[in-house]
Amino acid sequence: MEPINKKPSRPLPTWVTVLSIVLASGTVQVIANFWIEARKLRFEELEKERLVKDRIRKAEQAVLDGHLIYEHLNNLRNEIGLDHIIGIYAIHNHGGVPATGESRQITLLFETHSTPADFSKSDWIGRELFEGFNWFYAQVLRYGIYYVEDVQEYSSLYKSETAEYLNYIGTGAILAVHLKSTPSATLYLSIEFPESYPDRTDPNLNMKVLNAAQRIRPLLTTHENLIYE
Repeated sequence: MEPINKKPSRPLPTWVTVLSIVLASGTVQVIANFWIEARKLRFEELEKERLVKDRIRKAEQAVLDGHLIYEHLNNLRNEIGLDHIIGIYAIHNHGGVPATGESRQITLLFETHSTPADFSKSDWIGRELFEGFNWFYAQVLRYGIYYVEDVQEYSSLYKSETAEYLNYIGTGAILAVHLKSTPSATLYLSIEFPESYPDRTDPNLNMKVLNAAQRIRPLLTTHENLIYE
């Protein structure tokens, strides 16, 4: 029996082949785009979660650092014994490290005090810096530490509103140390004393304050966001 000769199958028209490839490619591209978009959305979700966790971690660290800062301030207060007001102040203006002669504000970040006068931390948030204090903190920034043993002997400090404030609080001497400068503020550790010449009672006064400043500086990083321009 002779084999039946099958007719060779006709090749598909060229346009059919092209259409099949296009359809297949389009399906793959749709799937690829869907996968890319899904990955992008997931990445954005993970990034948001990371940012939230990072903010929570920084807030928790700021609380812990704040407790340590107060601990150091209280330890310094116990060490020197003659404190009146011990505070960490931020001096700031409208951007950049505050410069002498510009309009500046002062914000009290941390404090411990024993003054009998009505002294409130809330009164020292973005308060206009008095002229005498403007001069004083410029000296602190210049020298790193500055000590006025008797406020009434320094006419550049003891003037106008500054003199009125010092008299009201009952400050006889003042000592301050530069802690750090950020793009928006300059931070100082300042101690006001009820009596003049407190170093006569404690010849190691400067060293005690400098040691406290050294312990406090690393803890201030998480509190830079408290400074508003």
